[in-house]
Amino acid sequence: MRRALTTALAVSALVLAGCSGDEDPGTTPSTAPGDAPASTGAPAPTAPTDAVEETSDETSSTADPDAGGEVEGGEEGQAAADVAKEFLLAMVDADPRACDYLLSFTDIERPMTAVKADHEMCVELLPEVLKAETEAQGLDPAAAAALQGLQITGADVDGDTAVVDGDNYAEEFAEPMGRTTITLKQIDGEWYVDLDNSFAAPTEQ
Repeated sequence: MRRALTTALAVSALVLAGCSGDEDPGTTPSTAPGDAPASTGAPAPTAPTDAVEETSDETSSTADPDAGGEVEGGEEGQAAADVAKEFLLAMVDADPRACDYLLSFTDIERPMTAVKADHEMCVELLPEVLKAETEAQGLDPAAAAALQGLQITGADVDGDTAVVDGDNYAEEFAEPMGRTTITLKQIDGEWYVDLDNSFAAPTEQ
């Protein structure tokens, strides 16, 4: 439990560091007044209707909406990424629901929610420890607001294990988070964060 709480503190600091730069990652440049998108005057080429429909069917569940490409790990990769994101957001908010996304402290083959004693301990201790550490380190709670725009796209899926690493984060979070990984395990069709095997920097070769 002590190691888990220590890891949790490191996670909170890492993620807040990702949104504490000069620029707010939740904002995007706007077009200056009077500026208009460049145009060549020629209509954009269009694909045949059949081709468009076929492409849509093949990529609708795995396409990256920003890059227009395939999401790593397909549907399961994105499902794992979504859990990782919700876990991180709950962590920096010192929200006890972070415990709902974890594997049990005492039985890593079961979700935290399935082990009553572990879940009760996590819900009781984790938020208080996170709040105290955030205050002690002087981390700006306002920085957490920028995390609402955090994007994690896909994960490397191998059976019932998924790993989120640097290339799955949006660019503004790749620097603070890119050298660590989040490992998740699938149990009964749902993904859970394996805290014991997450957030350690990869070993240098």
